[in-house]
Amino acid sequence: MKPIVLSLHPTMQCSYNCNGCYLKKDIDNREEKSKVFFINLIKIAKNIGIKEIALAVNYFKDNDKNIEYFKLIQDECKKLDLIFTVNCNYECIEKFYDIIDSINMVNVSFNPNINKNEIELLRKKVKIVNCNILLSKDIVKKLKDGLAEQLLEYMDYLVLLYNIPLKISKKEAIELALELKPLLTMVNHRIIFDKCIERELGLTNGICSRHEMIYINPYGDIKNCYYDTETLSRLDKAEDLINIYNQQYPQQEIKTCPLLSGR
Repeated sequence: MKPIVLSLHPTMQCSYNCNGCYLKKDIDNREEKSKVFFINLIKIAKNIGIKEIALAVNYFKDNDKNIEYFKLIQDECKKLDLIFTVNCNYECIEKFYDIIDSINMVNVSFNPNINKNEIELLRKKVKIVNCNILLSKDIVKKLKDGLAEQLLEYMDYLVLLYNIPLKISKKEAIELALELKPLLTMVNHRIIFDKCIERELGLTNGICSRHEMIYINPYGDIKNCYYDTETLSRLDKAEDLINIYNQQYPQQEIKTCPLLSGR
């Protein structure tokens, strides 16, 4: 399937200490790509048919200069009529709230202190708000005991992710996901699993499986997603994405974003 999402992590400069953080602290001495590189990637994405830009702003919160960087990316997506989605911790939303202008969807990392009033405030500016949750024995028990229904009173979807910070294996993650499978019908299938977990559970038509993406990190490395260990290719300049995209995904139909098409 031709990817519909370009997922961008423009910087790794972060404290990695937010509640619910799903990121892995990467130590890499390579120089990060410039702002111009990432803005050009967005323009190229539009030209080759990608419909959505997903931006990780978790890293942005520790540097006030990145507020302007965020605004540049948001404005470019708006100008090009691209769907703009954001993955973040709620601390980031608080910091960027005043300049949110054209975000279509926000995926907020789970935080026990987050509340309905905060999300309702965010909904004044964003149509769809989901909750990213790291799989663990403790969170699965809480979801089964009522947390899922509680969160879905004000979240659109719950997105269950590999728990990289706790180094939970794929096998453990699948076992935990299996415990939640009976809950899916109870909450109208508004619990989503990471793409690999979906496939292991036999959910071949799951939302993440229909939400193909290209992930690009601060150094120009291309992967299928943030969690992949395999680097598919590397971009020296933004324009290199054109040939890589056409070679790896030839003549395949691009579909609309299943998360934004309504549940």
